[in-house]
Amino acid sequence: MNAVIIKIKSYLWFVLLPVAVITLLSISSLKDIEQGYTRFKFGRDITLYLRKSTDLLTYLGAAYTTTSDKKFLNQFNEHLKEREKYFNEEILTSKILTQDELKEFRKGLDISNDLAKDVENPAFEKMDNKAFFGDKYLDYKRRIIENNQSFRTLINDSSEKIIKDEMIHLNIYLYSLCFIILALVYLIKHDSKPVKKTNKKVKRKR
Repeated sequence: MNAVIIKIKSYLWFVLLPVAVITLLSISSLKDIEQGYTRFKFGRDITLYLRKSTDLLTYLGAAYTTTSDKKFLNQFNEHLKEREKYFNEEILTSKILTQDELKEFRKGLDISNDLAKDVENPAFEKMDNKAFFGDKYLDYKRRIIENNQSFRTLINDSSEKIIKDEMIHLNIYLYSLCFIILALVYLIKHDSKPVKKTNKKVKRKR
């Protein structure tokens, strides 16, 4: 038994370093996979927020120009401030998004700003509730929805690629670890086999 333990210790020094490296690489892959799923959730939350925000602003704008009740205009402006704060603190400064994804998101912001300048502000000045159902407004909303979907697709595709790549790496690391363990077991068992001594018959000279 002591001989087996000594054999294990002797081989352990040779496998300890690669096992440690493979373990660290596996942990890194698991973190990247977790990051990929975090990106999925992050993209879903952003696009859902944008969709709800766009619908809410349409409702508040139409309600104000129809009823002339300032509370709807106040809610409209308050929501714009909250949305801008959310964009600045949660999205534009986020390290989760790539440069291409941020570029696509900013494109959506430009469309939204153009909508406010070309349709919403003039509608508030003229109290024109029909402006929120006109072709110009609907075209802006279509472009915002398309940009929103494009932004979501970018995040989904890049996140899916990260997860797939890291799953491949993780499988390689795990198979390598299994191979090292099997090799260690084989070497220990091979060296533990007793050596059979062959007795040679010596012929005596007469």
